[in-house]
Amino acid sequence: MRACKRIVEIGDGIGEISMKKKGLFYLLEPVPLYLGAAIFLIAAVAFQIAGKGTTVTAYTADALALYFSCRAVPSLHRLWSKRMKPRLLSVKRIRMMADDAQYRTVLFTYGSLGINVLYAVSKLVMGCLFSSLWFITLAGYYFILSLVRFMILRAERRGGRIAECEAKRLHELRICRNSAVLLFLLTGAVLAMIWLVIYRNEGHRYPGSIIYLAALFTFYKIIFASVNLHRTGKTGSILLASIRQINYADALVSVISLQTAMFASFSDGTTDIRLMNTLTGNAVCILILLMAVHMMRFSARESRKIRF
Repeated sequence: MRACKRIVEIGDGIGEISMKKKGLFYLLEPVPLYLGAAIFLIAAVAFQIAGKGTTVTAYTADALALYFSCRAVPSLHRLWSKRMKPRLLSVKRIRMMADDAQYRTVLFTYGSLGINVLYAVSKLVMGCLFSSLWFITLAGYYFILSLVRFMILRAERRGGRIAECEAKRLHELRICRNSAVLLFLLTGAVLAMIWLVIYRNEGHRYPGSIIYLAALFTFYKIIFASVNLHRTGKTGSILLASIRQINYADALVSVISLQTAMFASFSDGTTDIRLMNTLTGNAVCILILLMAVHMMRFSARESRKIRF
């Protein structure tokens, strides 16, 4: 009997060691796939930036990047779902990000604010260096966008100290009203951009196949903003609605930028570019103005309900 127990104990020990080795192998097995995907993706982008995207070497790099990426994605998904996600969710802040939509949105808005400020400063510097009205107009747009997001974030921090429900709701309604006012200013900056695109042939231009990455990012941005804006109605949060309407307005402006870049890259001279830019620009401005009017009316109506 003792010999049998000893054999079982040895077998359990060997099983534990094999499981540890299996787990280690599980982590190390896809590393060559990750490295291959990263190396060939970088090489493919480098060929496009260098203007050699149509060479045989570039096509080979594109094919290998696609192959390694397709092989690496399932491994990354398993690694994320079984190893990384449970560990990340054990951290309080990360769990709050996953569970609380408003906390997550506010946190990401801080990142967007930082990016907008960097864009505004860089465009202003470039506009002054090159005497470019286009860059100065872009700087004005990003400064207004930064101002809107900064105002919302500052008001959100102050609103966290308000304990009374009605006072807190009135505070959020003021945020909504002020955001609407700044959306009107943002529309003015967008109109200036559209005027430069139509009458001075200004606009965004991307080298080589980078235009495809820009298009992919723009489509992702508009879809993501639309879905989030639709979901906001279920939460009932005025602050969340204000942030996501600003994000949606920013995504709409990205559509104009993408259209001008695509016309610059693919136009064959038969398309009436001025007409298309006019129609798209006016549609975007009208949508932003409608959002601003809706936010003004909503804040005024809800404020009257609380006060009277």
